Amino acid sequence: MRNRYEQYYETKNQLLGQGAFSQVFLGVKKSNQQKVAVKISNRNLAISQQEKMILKQLSQFKHQNVVQLLDIFDQPEALFIVQEYCPGGTLYEMMTTKSFTEEQIVNIALQIANGLAFLHSKNIVHRDIKPENILRYVDEQGVEIYKITDFGLSSVKLDRMTTTKVGTAYYVAPEILEKQQYDKSVDIWALGLIVDELIHKTPFYNGLTEEEVFGKIRAISYIIRDSQYAKPAIFDTKKNVIKNILINSIQKDPKLRKELPWIIQTLSEYYQQSPNISFKKDYRNLSFQSQTTSCEQPQMFQIPTYSVDQQQAEECPYHQQLIKYKILGNDDNTIINACQKCLQIYGVFDQVEFQQYLEQTNVELINFSVDFYFSQNEIIIEALKFLNQFKHFSEKEKLISELRNIVIKHNKILRQEYIQYQDDVQSMNINAKWINDALKMNQTISKDMPNKIVLYLISKCQERKDLSLLECREFIKEQLISLQQYIVSLL
Repeated sequence: MRNRYEQYYETKNQLLGQGAFSQVFLGVKKSNQQKVAVKISNRNLAISQQEKMILKQLSQFKHQNVVQLLDIFDQPEALFIVQEYCPGGTLYEMMTTKSFTEEQIVNIALQIANGLAFLHSKNIVHRDIKPENILRYVDEQGVEIYKITDFGLSSVKLDRMTTTKVGTAYYVAPEILEKQQYDKSVDIWALGLIVDELIHKTPFYNGLTEEEVFGKIRAISYIIRDSQYAKPAIFDTKKNVIKNILINSIQKDPKLRKELPWIIQTLSEYYQQSPNISFKKDYRNLSFQSQTTSCEQPQMFQIPTYSVDQQQAEECPYHQQLIKYKILGNDDNTIINACQKCLQIYGVFDQVEFQQYLEQTNVELINFSVDFYFSQNEIIIEALKFLNQFKHFSEKEKLISELRNIVIKHNKILRQEYIQYQDDVQSMNINAKWINDALKMNQTISKDMPNKIVLYLISKCQERKDLSLLECREFIKEQLISLQQYIVSLL
């Protein structure tokens, strides 16, 4: 006899949410009286075998930022999905009653990004990320934890319009509207729009009807609505973090959207620049001539000595370090006060400080995994997706070994480069051109120094991945042309 829901759980008469084909009730596990949320879907809702497999797969894993699925009962009268109970409500409900500070917005975005990274690591694309599908949970220490729910099924609450094209209208990606192939980057598009809405309390692509919203998504490119984020001060790291998240996730072209490791890294940098940074007070006058650099000093900036009197010493408002320099502003007429960290943005370091920087970087390199950022299987899968548009091609299996050889070649090149990076850092090779290139990355964003080289390596992994995928696609094209010529010769 098959296990049934009623054997293990009791449904309470408390409705938590309701959709077109399902209801969510408060439930209790009979063995220990644990509160749960029970989603009951009637048989008018067509749930594919793939979706059932996704649910069963998710029930075997656990992540802090994903609602834990506890049990699934597929019974003749209904589908019962038992999941973790989060009494804190949805992010959408919070958005209708309160405003969020900048720190809260970054915290929420980072937690959603971590949850998405977990789902994507299991090859699950959510496709319907929206505030209604983000639940709030408060742990015993009073810490707010945000969790992703509703994995590809109908929404628990339909307070706002949804679309059968997969995804809620306000957050649906352009490639879905155009009925093109889409991938996990649709979730990144939605995450960026949620960050924008948390700032402004209204969706960027707003409208009275679904058709109006879709029309705007097709016709209008995203622009940052708030000037403090559109044009942040050059050294305001926190505003620049939010700017970069917005412009690098809400891109109509999926290829231009940054991937989750970059988004998580960038959001984390917001906290690395917190006002609690400790610093050693040193009132010595440092002359620019005494500075030695590891890379080319940008010629557009003149950095004269700024004499600091102990009684008149001021702190940089962005880095909480002593102001010791002046630099020219963007219009060459404005003089900006600068601290040591401001100079680091432009690749200017003290020799001793730079050696410490390389030592710190070496520690990070030891923990760096090329395979984490360069997935061979992912590249082959993407190449085969390209092949799928050619429906009459039946030689797919024969291609895979050749595609794998292409990817292995690029992976080998990347590993050789990585070994060189490690050797240069360990030997303190300050003349290595790639270190110069790494330090010039994102010059207008103040990042912790070790992260610049790691970010450089991540960018190299992405470049090598793109080259590998391009070669795979070119190889597939060559095989298709050869096949076509062979068929013509037989006619």
